[in-house]
Amino acid sequence: MMYDEKEYFEDPELHQNISYLNIVNMPLFFGVAVFNFEGNGVILNLHASMKNPDKFQKILRNVLIAVISTLIIFSVSCYEAFGERVEDMVTMNLPHNNLTTTVQLLYCIGLLGSFPMQCMPAIYITEATNLFTKSPNPFGSVNPYIKNMISRTIIIIFAGWCAQIIPKFGLFISLSGACACTALAFILPTLMYNKVFESEITKRTRWAHFVLIVFGILCGTISFIMSFIEIMKAFSDDK
Repeated sequence: MMYDEKEYFEDPELHQNISYLNIVNMPLFFGVAVFNFEGNGVILNLHASMKNPDKFQKILRNVLIAVISTLIIFSVSCYEAFGERVEDMVTMNLPHNNLTTTVQLLYCIGLLGSFPMQCMPAIYITEATNLFTKSPNPFGSVNPYIKNMISRTIIIIFAGWCAQIIPKFGLFISLSGACACTALAFILPTLMYNKVFESEITKRTRWAHFVLIVFGILCGTISFIMSFIEIMKAFSDDK
């Protein structure tokens, strides 16, 4: 943010044509915004591992407030400073010196540590399938968990490869947020809640959940289509 404010005052022409609302790009914004909460998949694991799970709701609320506030302040500051020249990864807008290089390095380390954790729900589901459990394990006599380690490594490398080949990182985030994160945020939790508390929820709550599911499906579908179209255009431009 310090560099953002410095850029704001040194190059005022960058933010002279700032667009405060762009309806056309709202579907892409939806995918990126939902992606910020991709950690929804590990919430139940965190709740189960807490010493005092009755405090989880309060902690979760405070964390969400802090995260959303930080995202809004940081995003507005970056766009105000760099305008339309802001990169998908805002660290690419920073000048090259020892401080910014250190920031980028620490950011990479953070991604390296958090990305496998974000993949854990998908990994658990994959390892519970018949295809995985019934497939032969050549390392069973040495260590039966080697098979799990290899499969998890392949999943993470494949996901990283998909992110690498897509020309614009922001479009990959939007595409991922539109399909996977929208389901985790709006659709699957609501369906599971309705199933578990089917005999307890009121008619009003049921309708509210129905509206939430429809909202997630519609916005996620539109965002996915727009992101896919933009990715195809990016591939064409690269050629």
